[in-house]
Amino acid sequence: MKKIFALFLLLPCFAFAESGDHYLGGSASPFGFGGYYKYGFNSTNFWLSRLEVRGMYEHFGETAQDIVLGKDTTITLDDIDYKLGLESDAAGVVFDFYPFKRKSVFHLSAGAYYTDYLVSTTASPLAGTTLTIGDNTVTVNDLLVRGAVNWQNDISPYLGLGLSATLGAGITLGLDAGVMFTGSPEISIDYRGTVNGGTDVSDVVDQADINKEIQNIEGDLMAVDMLPVIRLSLGIRF
Repeated sequence: MKKIFALFLLLPCFAFAESGDHYLGGSASPFGFGGYYKYGFNSTNFWLSRLEVRGMYEHFGETAQDIVLGKDTTITLDDIDYKLGLESDAAGVVFDFYPFKRKSVFHLSAGAYYTDYLVSTTASPLAGTTLTIGDNTVTVNDLLVRGAVNWQNDISPYLGLGLSATLGAGITLGLDAGVMFTGSPEISIDYRGTVNGGTDVSDVVDQADINKEIQNIEGDLMAVDMLPVIRLSLGIRF
């Protein structure tokens, strides 16, 4: 549903627009790759004559997929191997206001996105590594730690600014930068395997220990209640 939400919301504009009021193209941002439709109001009203509205959808990968290469990315820090993944969907409606005049270069933006943004990690500490989980200190035997981070708001307000230019034959280039107010991050952690020479980790680490770890991580990330967004776009005006 969200894959077509933003574009269908704007379809009634086709009935009232004149030539040069429509834009259609592709975009890339931290949420992945997708497309947009933009409509410029053809009006003599001061505010409407400087206003355009965009509907867009962007998507990237699966949580087991590498952010860049399409496979699991593995990094090693402090004797722990981490595999990172990203899954994201974003459908939004944004209003662009041109303070000078529409079709000039600079604009201010405000809108909202319906987002599903999940960062996952799988960690494999090397055997013999000492870990503190909650109130317990354990020695790793064969342990797998799975974690995920997502954000509180399904609908996230957006504020930004941008530059857009129309080249020959109606080709358009755009650069937008702003922030999305996502709410505080939410953490989940799961431990599976053996520690302390072969004891199942669930016999040593209980839910209270896991909750304490989650609280510690969420405390560190509590200030991260917004995400920066930089978006590049290429399209055509017609």
